[in-house]
Amino acid sequence: MNSSKIFGLVLWVSTFALCAPGQWTWQNPLPQGNDLRAVQFLNADTGFIAGDGGSFLKTEDGGATWSLSRVPTGSLIFSMAFKDAQTGVVVTNGSNNDSVPKYGLYRTEDGGKSWRETMAMEANAGTIVQWPGGNTVYVTNDSTIKVSRNGGLDWSPCVSFGYNSGHILSSFWDADRGYFFGPGDSSKSGRKLYRTYDGCAHFDSRSLPDSTGYNFIHFRDARNGIVMGERTSGEILLRTQDSGNTWIEVKPLGDQMWNFQSIQYTDSMTAFGFGGDGSVQKTRDGGATWTPVGVGNGSLVLWGAAFPTERVAYRVGNSGLIEKSLDGSATWQEITHIDLGRFGSQLKDLDFVDAQIGCGAGSILRRNPQREEAIILRTIDGGNHWDTLPQSALPLHSIRFRDASLGLAVGDSGTLLRTTDRGATWVQSNRITTENLISIRFGDNQDVFACAERNSIYRSQDDGKTWHKVYADTGTHFYSMDFRGSGFGIAGGYTGQKAVILRTTDGGNNWRAFPIGRPEKPDTEFPNAVHIGPTGIAYAVDDYDVLYRSTDTGKTWDSLAYLGQTSARSILFLGRDTGFIAGLRAIRMTVDGGMTWVLEQTLTNGLPELEALSFPKGGNGYAIGIFGDILRYDRGTSGIQKLVNASPLPKLILEDGRLRYYLNSRTTISAALFRLDGMVVSRLQGGVQEPGEHSIPLPVLAGVGPLVLEFDFGNLKHTELLTRKR
Repeated sequence: MNSSKIFGLVLWVSTFALCAPGQWTWQNPLPQGNDLRAVQFLNADTGFIAGDGGSFLKTEDGGATWSLSRVPTGSLIFSMAFKDAQTGVVVTNGSNNDSVPKYGLYRTEDGGKSWRETMAMEANAGTIVQWPGGNTVYVTNDSTIKVSRNGGLDWSPCVSFGYNSGHILSSFWDADRGYFFGPGDSSKSGRKLYRTYDGCAHFDSRSLPDSTGYNFIHFRDARNGIVMGERTSGEILLRTQDSGNTWIEVKPLGDQMWNFQSIQYTDSMTAFGFGGDGSVQKTRDGGATWTPVGVGNGSLVLWGAAFPTERVAYRVGNSGLIEKSLDGSATWQEITHIDLGRFGSQLKDLDFVDAQIGCGAGSILRRNPQREEAIILRTIDGGNHWDTLPQSALPLHSIRFRDASLGLAVGDSGTLLRTTDRGATWVQSNRITTENLISIRFGDNQDVFACAERNSIYRSQDDGKTWHKVYADTGTHFYSMDFRGSGFGIAGGYTGQKAVILRTTDGGNNWRAFPIGRPEKPDTEFPNAVHIGPTGIAYAVDDYDVLYRSTDTGKTWDSLAYLGQTSARSILFLGRDTGFIAGLRAIRMTVDGGMTWVLEQTLTNGLPELEALSFPKGGNGYAIGIFGDILRYDRGTSGIQKLVNASPLPKLILEDGRLRYYLNSRTTISAALFRLDGMVVSRLQGGVQEPGEHSIPLPVLAGVGPLVLEFDFGNLKHTELLTRKR
């Protein structure tokens, strides 16, 4: 069968320019909220931290202030090494939002303000980069050690075993000398310790006691080193003082465990060993004995630590966590600024009274006894600071202001809170129902509508003081609701396992269900978010991130665009052309009415799980995340202008079973076909291609349903949804 008979022309097209179209910045936590995985301090004050989304932070005052930048790929950063305050390298291991992960080593000469790629390489959590001295840098991955003699600009192979050896582990203490673990023999079983004294030109092996697997190595100098491994009876820690000729087992004290992720010396005899659970052990005799000095914290997910002095230490982890110790890691103080408790918080919605005053609503987990309670966050300075307003109520799901004199919030079991002072204080009113309420919206005059998670929509005609049910269907499950003037409202969900949009045009007196989605998949594409724009155009986004539009007050719905991997939770248009979509994986922006969307890249990868958007009149925009994350968007003309002037993608043509395109310059391309659930069906040929016309054959794939084509042209991405011809 010719593949041209399988794939029709484009139904949905979404073009993503991988540059930041606007100015989204973190508001909570600060300085940012991406997971942090690597940390290095040159002294007690100057240090670097890096992590997800290409996040890179630098401080020169011991963490009091931070400068925030980004490595261009938006990839995860697991390892970095700095020679001084300006020059350093990081190794990245791919972007979560890319169909084909991008790997590489990047170098900076200005303290992280700008970066350039110096080597493409495969990387993972076990890849490490070391800068032992001078201009020599080593990078180690599964089966290879590479070396640069000019500070990371050019690279050459140092050691290669030609197959996956279960992570080569290395420790270099100067430009030419180091140790590393590699495979024991050609059968790929066992592990050997190798030594080099001439930058890997030659190396010999060292013997080690039997172990089921060594997973850590650190050498302080040519003679003194430590390795850690596992055996049937538990962890084993070995120490050598004669270059690995003989090894002495370090016996644990009591229930002491050997779980080091790193060892750092502050002088020739004093060192700290850091465990992933946050535990810290200290030695004052070069590693002969170790004493616990910091207790682990199982509630923290920690990735790295730095010990620039015997007293000062730093550690980093998930959700932007940065902690500092001034007593040798006995106690820790969080220096991340966070306005909402780090654990157990969930924010579901936000709305603003004006450009400066706004509130977010959700829940927080309380202990003793353990329970969930409502919480409201409030800002009076455009999001620069947020105050926490705990509420003695059940968790909240939605919040809206009619004006400065009235705001309402709803939540579990019909909970209803009211404010008349721009959100400064909230009073609990009589419950609307016993059902969980997921959305509240103001209509015309004194009308208010509340949507229950199951079955029902409620209406108040006196600003929320009294309520009556205006829609009930025991088979209906709702996800979202929106209202606009002139009595027009919509609610998205499913009934009888079919995706529907409920519509009213008479202020909620009568509701009628209209189908939405594709006929071949009516039972899985439920609308997660609905929105009525200021011009009366209605929008809905389904489970598979397909955007639908209605221009006739919700009677008919047309598929408009495929949004890629967004897991959309909120959609908001500022006018006919400009709109935003936020979800669990991305923020996207359009300036052509939703036909094409640009991916916000600044926070990609580490982007928080976003639930809601708000753009108050005359002010900035805001996005709120389920774990207390808050982002702010500067919607000045510069951001919009960047989007309008984004470089166009090469034109794609589907014909005769091939994908044809023309390149204006030498470009690295990659392409893949996905099912709508994200599973890869086929990766197409790619690589570096010269200027001119090119084509790629499309595979013959029968019975797999609609497919998504993702095509990367250098720093641009093109996504199309392909369907069978009917």
